[in-house]
Amino acid sequence: MKRFLSFCVVLLTSCAGPGSVSSEDLMLEVEVHSGAWNRTDEVVSVPIPQAFDRPFVIETTGNRELPLVGQSAEGRLFWILSGETPGQSTRTFRIQNGGVAETSADPMTLNDEAGRHLEIRHGPAPLLRYNTGEVSSPDPETRRAPARNAYIHPVWTPQGIVITEDFGVDHAHHRGIWFAWTNTEFKGRTPDFWNIHNGTGSIRYRNTNALYEGPIFAGFEVEQDFIDLSGEQEERVLEETWNVKAYRTGGPQESFFIFDIESRQVCAGNEPLSLPTYHYGGMSFRGTSAWDPSDVSFLTSQGKTRENGNETRADWVCIQGSVEGRLAGILILSHPDNYRTPQPIRIHPRMNYFVFAPQQLGPMSISPRDTYISRYRYIIFDGVLEQDDIEAFWRDYSSPSRVELKSTS
Repeated sequence: MKRFLSFCVVLLTSCAGPGSVSSEDLMLEVEVHSGAWNRTDEVVSVPIPQAFDRPFVIETTGNRELPLVGQSAEGRLFWILSGETPGQSTRTFRIQNGGVAETSADPMTLNDEAGRHLEIRHGPAPLLRYNTGEVSSPDPETRRAPARNAYIHPVWTPQGIVITEDFGVDHAHHRGIWFAWTNTEFKGRTPDFWNIHNGTGSIRYRNTNALYEGPIFAGFEVEQDFIDLSGEQEERVLEETWNVKAYRTGGPQESFFIFDIESRQVCAGNEPLSLPTYHYGGMSFRGTSAWDPSDVSFLTSQGKTRENGNETRADWVCIQGSVEGRLAGILILSHPDNYRTPQPIRIHPRMNYFVFAPQQLGPMSISPRDTYISRYRYIIFDGVLEQDDIEAFWRDYSSPSRVELKSTS
């Protein structure tokens, strides 16, 4: 597949202090340093003071004055460095307040179907759906698993191919993209949040904190709970927050799109959740059974395949093959700051699923004093993703450009 857009979101950790300037003369000057590699249509962001109520961005590289499309969210301004940025180069920008920002003719939108789901779209095309309302089995006789929510399904490629699966005939408890611990210990009990058909654990959507949409990305922040059902009464074990953003990507042919998930898990009370050594459980993906088993392939960052990749460690896993005669796939990247990186993985020998499972390396726990943070990036594509494309996506995620705030006024 031709790679039209190399992508990374660059976060600037320093920020202008709370200033007294609140006029339309407010201005920030920003430099973006590409580092060792070429970048294409990179997404960057900088924090902006609250006084910037109508921020807009202008590229000033080479003394030009080029207005760019931008989007404000979470106290930051996001924009795309359009075109190619060569390695070891710098581009400059000016952020001003009080003007009219450029707009996009094909924005990213968020459809909130209250009590049902949150759906991200690029123009008219759906990209992914997070289920807030309970989803029931389409065939309770052959796919026996309880109704559930708090997971992503479907995920569509830009051409409309569904690559996730829910209520599979073989494992009805698998559910698209979900985060569940399997072998656990809590207050002397052993709730299982993966095998929800066993009735000892569940994960439930609780609340929507934020919704985003605009010319650069759309997304949401939601809260969900890990519920222990194995005692005399239900008990919350973990409180989890998902922050999900899908970005306007794909280039002229719209051959792929990208979304990020950040998970934050904290104890709901004063008791830890212990996770003994186990071979699966964690951030998971169940692919469609429509992938032709004769040509669907798994490839990891260590060059492993379905045949030899199980219980190895990986920065990324790529799954691709034909669905009803059309090629499609997914590349999943584990952030280099994740616990026990590169994280161990579970690849099933027959089904189209895998999971990042750090507990394969030994016991771990989530204690009341800690926040367990996990970040993952998903590239959903039509066609074939070549090795060079995969490596470029990984470089952009693991070693993004450096954004520097030069001055304020």
